[in-house]
Amino acid sequence: MNTNNSPFITLMTERTPMKYFHIFCVIYATISISTNYLNLRLIPMEFPFMPDNFPIGGGVFIFPIAFILQDIVTEVYGYARSRQMMWIGMTAMTASVIYSSFIISLPTLPAWHQSNQAYQLLFGKLPIHTFGDVIGIICGTVVNDYVLSRSKLKLKGKFFGVRIISATMAGEFSYQIVAYTIAWSGQMDAISSILPFFIFAFFYKICFNIIALPFIYIATYIIKQREHMDVYDTKTNFNPFKFSIG
Repeated sequence: MNTNNSPFITLMTERTPMKYFHIFCVIYATISISTNYLNLRLIPMEFPFMPDNFPIGGGVFIFPIAFILQDIVTEVYGYARSRQMMWIGMTAMTASVIYSSFIISLPTLPAWHQSNQAYQLLFGKLPIHTFGDVIGIICGTVVNDYVLSRSKLKLKGKFFGVRIISATMAGEFSYQIVAYTIAWSGQMDAISSILPFFIFAFFYKICFNIIALPFIYIATYIIKQREHMDVYDTKTNFNPFKFSIG
């Protein structure tokens, strides 16, 4: 639906045609599942003014892509479609963990007993990590998308870079506070491990987004042109637990 004589669709509905939204959903779900598993692989890290060899989850290095996808989808398709993409990703992540937990609970061949113990040790930690990730992503994504959507309205679509970085900072901080607390409490020391992990991950993700900002701008511009779409959330329900558009 067009408003204000715009050449683009500026109001999203359930029947609004989209060419690329499903592609974003597939990539987002893939990133969500991958980071969830890779976070169990801890990597020793050195960083100025931090304890030596503090641990970093392997998923940290690709996780910023998830927020970049959220930014592009929110900017082009609006908050409601980005919310749908988030729930698709969380459903895929949860389903993968349920299936993994089921498989490792099954009997194994005697010759594979030692390998099975390693599987159980690793994948046995998945449920609590997934719970933390899901709750954290819901909180972080809602904050990120809300800040980006509302600032787009307030600033009339201007100051793209400022809006993207501000939304990412708010969203990533919210995500990490929740996810890291749930996933790593009781497994790592709060001061010597979780806090350095938090600080490094936060600054890494913000720097990642700043460096990727030209790509985000170009990708958003191209998708808007090809979809003939630039949604403004003037009538959107921002309830994070609502799946439908509106």
